Amino acid sequence: MLTGYNIKVAWRSLKRHRFYNFLNILGLTLGMATSILVLIWVHFQYSFDRFHQQADQIYRLNTTLTSEDGPMTWGKAPSGLPVLTKGISGIQDYVRMRSWDDQLVSTVDKTNITDGNHVAYTDPTFLSVFDFPLLYGNKQGCLNDINSAVITHQLALQLFGQDQVVGRQIKYFGDIYKITAVLKDFPKNSTLQYQAFFPMSAFARRILAEGSVKDPNFVESNVDRIAFDDYLVLTPTAHPAHVAAAISQNYARQKDNSMTFSLQALRDLHLVGADGNPSDLRMVQMLLLVVILVLIVACINYMNLKTARSLTRLKEVSVRRINGATKASLFKLFMTEAILLFLLSAVFALILVYVLLPFVSQFTGAALNVVSTDVTTLGIMAAVLTGTFAVATVFPAYLLSALQAVTGLKTGAKEGRFGNIRKGLVTLQFCAAFILLMGAIVIHRQMHFIASKDIGYDRSYVFVAPMTSNMVDKETAMEAELLKSTAVQAVGVSDAYDLSNVQNVTSNVKWPGKSEKDNTLFSGISGDQAFIAAMKFHFVAGGNFTGQPSDSNKIMLNEVAARRMGLQPPYVGQILRYNNKKAAVVGVVKNFNYAPLTKSIGPLIIESGGFKNILYVRTSAAHASQALKETERLYKLYSGGAPFSYNFLDNNFADKYMSENKASGLLKGFSMVALAISCLGLFGLATYMAEVKKKEIGIRKVLGASVGQLTGLITSQFLRLVLLAVVIGAPIAFYITARWQSHFAYKVPVGLLTFIIGAIIIIAITVITTLFIALKSARTSPVSSLKAE
Repeated sequence: MLTGYNIKVAWRSLKRHRFYNFLNILGLTLGMATSILVLIWVHFQYSFDRFHQQADQIYRLNTTLTSEDGPMTWGKAPSGLPVLTKGISGIQDYVRMRSWDDQLVSTVDKTNITDGNHVAYTDPTFLSVFDFPLLYGNKQGCLNDINSAVITHQLALQLFGQDQVVGRQIKYFGDIYKITAVLKDFPKNSTLQYQAFFPMSAFARRILAEGSVKDPNFVESNVDRIAFDDYLVLTPTAHPAHVAAAISQNYARQKDNSMTFSLQALRDLHLVGADGNPSDLRMVQMLLLVVILVLIVACINYMNLKTARSLTRLKEVSVRRINGATKASLFKLFMTEAILLFLLSAVFALILVYVLLPFVSQFTGAALNVVSTDVTTLGIMAAVLTGTFAVATVFPAYLLSALQAVTGLKTGAKEGRFGNIRKGLVTLQFCAAFILLMGAIVIHRQMHFIASKDIGYDRSYVFVAPMTSNMVDKETAMEAELLKSTAVQAVGVSDAYDLSNVQNVTSNVKWPGKSEKDNTLFSGISGDQAFIAAMKFHFVAGGNFTGQPSDSNKIMLNEVAARRMGLQPPYVGQILRYNNKKAAVVGVVKNFNYAPLTKSIGPLIIESGGFKNILYVRTSAAHASQALKETERLYKLYSGGAPFSYNFLDNNFADKYMSENKASGLLKGFSMVALAISCLGLFGLATYMAEVKKKEIGIRKVLGASVGQLTGLITSQFLRLVLLAVVIGAPIAFYITARWQSHFAYKVPVGLLTFIIGAIIIIAITVITTLFIALKSARTSPVSSLKAE
C-alpha cells in the first residue's frame, strides 16, 4: 500500500490542500491526545488496591445500624472478630487496624519529632494479607512483639536521616518501640496510607493503662466499639454476602439490636462509599464517557472534512479511472494519504501527551508522570491510536475510491447521498459536544453551589490545631494567652478536628417517651463555651454553656434532634440521658451541616464535657499570618517543643469535594477541547460549502440577493443541524447529569433555563464560527465566480 509512487502522490495532495489537512491534523491531534490523557487518569482510578496478590479475595467489614431515620453504614467494625467469625467457613484470614491521623512519632530522646503521621495498631497478619513491599526486615513476625514497630521509608528518613534503621527505637504515645521492619512508601494508588504500625497487643496495653476498660481480653471479645478497620480474606469459593450474613447472626447472638454487617470488596473502596454511594465512580464513568465522545467528535470531524473534499476531487478520480486505475489501486492511494495524515497527527498527539501529562498529574494528584515504562499506559495509547485510525480513515478512503468516473466528468461536484451522511455526522458531532457542554455547566454550578452554601456556621479564617496530650490540661491558660493577641478574635476547644465531617456517632441517648425499639443515631461533638461562640452557631432556643464546672452535665441539641425526640418548647431544662449520665438541655442550635453535603442533616448533640484536644482559633484575612505565628509560639511553649500543625476549616471543607472538583476541572477542560474540534470541522465545512456554492452565490447576487440573505444561506444549514443536535442531546445530558447529582443531599436545580443557556452557547459558537466565511463569500464579486461560465 505504501509504495513510493503512492507516497509521492499522497504527499503532493497533502501539500496542495494545506488548509483542510491542517484542520484534520489539528482535530485528530487534539482528540487523540485528550482521549489518551483521560484514559490514563481513568486507568489510575481503577487501579487502586489491585496490586495486592489477594486483592480479589480481600473485603472490608462495614457496619450498618438501622433506625427510624433509615440505615446508616460506615466503614468501621468491632475489634472482636474472633467472636464474630467463630464457626464461619470461607474466611481464610483477617486483619484489624485501629487508626489515628495527625500523630506525633519521635526518636526516644525527642531530638527529631514528626507530626501529621497516620498510624495504626494492627495484627501481625497485616503484611501477609496486604502486599506492601519491605525494604528491610522480615514480614514474618515483625509485629509479634508488643514493643515492635514497622515504619515507612519516608518516616525513617525524617527521624534518622537514613532508611536502614531496623533495631533502632522510636517513641509513640509515651511508649518505646523497636523498629523491626521498614516498608517502602505506600503507592499513590493504595487506599491504605500509613507511616507507622504498632502491634494490636500494644493497643490493649494502652487502653488498659488509660482505665477506659478493665477487661484484658477486651480487644479480642468486644463487639460494641465500632472503631476498627477490619479486613477479611475469603477463600476463592466463599460468597461475601453469605459470610456477612453469618457474621450478623453471630453478632445477634451477642446483642439484641438492629446492627448488621456487610462486606465490601477492597477493589471498590476507592470509588464506592461504605454506604454504596457511587459518586466517585460516577465521576470516573463520566470522564470515560468524555473519552468516547471526544473520539467520536474527532473522527466525525475528520470524516466530514474528507467526504466534503471528495466532491472537489471528483474530476481527479474520474481522470484516474479513465486512465486505467482500479478501485483497489485508488483505495490504496487514498489510504496512503490517510496514513500519512494520521501518522502526523499521532506523532503530534503523543508529543502533546508527554508534555501535558505532568500538568494533569499535578492537577489531579494522581501518579501519571511516568508513562514510557508502563505497559498499561502504552497499551492505552496503542488502543486509542489503532481505534481512531480504523474508524476515521478507512471510510473516507473507501468513499473516494468508489466515485464514478462518468458522473464526475458530466455533472461535477454534487452533494448526492453523501451529503445526507455528512449532515448526520455533523448532528452527531454537535450532539456529543452539547452533552459534554451541559455536563460541564451542571457540574460547575453544583460545585459552586456547594462552595458558597450557607452551612450554618462561620468557617471563614478559622484554623484548627491538634493539641498534644500534655497540652489538654493547660488549654484554659493557652486560650487566655492567645486572646491577648490583637490578631486573634476567638479561641475554643473541641474534639472535632473536621467540623464538616463529624465521626462520633451513638445510639446511647434516652428521653421521655422513647420506644425500646428506637435506635436513632446521634452524632456528637464536645466543645467548650468559647468554641460555641467562636463558631457563631445560631440558637433557636436557650443559649451557650456558662464555662463553669456545672457544664459537664449540660448538652445542646440541634433542631433535628429536638424534633426526633418529640420535645416541645420550652426546651431548656429538659432532662435526657446521654452516654449513661443525666444531662440537661441548655439550648437548641439552628441546624448546621456537620457532614459532607452528600448527606442531609441528622440529629446532633453538643456536650461540654469529654476529651477536647482540638484548638480552634478565629482570626481575619489581615491578621491570619500573625495569628498563626502567635499560636505556634504558644503551642511549642505549652507542648514542650512539639511540631505545630494546623489546617483552616475552609480547606477541610474543600477537601471533601476535592475529587469532584478535580474531575470537574478535567471535564470542563476536555469539553472545551471537544467544542474546539467541532468548531474546526465546522469552519472547514463552511469554507468548503462556500467553495462549492461559489457559482450559486454569484448567480443569487446578480439576481439581487442581499449580503444578509447570502450569509443566511450558508449559516442556516448548520444552524438547523445544531438545533437538531440540541434537541437530541438535551434528554441524554439531563439523564447523565441528574444521575451524577443524585448522590448530593443538597443540589442546585437544573431546569429548562440551564439547557437554554447551553443551547444559546453552542448556537452562538456555530454562528461565530461560520459567520466569517459566510460574510466573505457573500461580499465576493460575482464576476470572479461566473466568468468561467
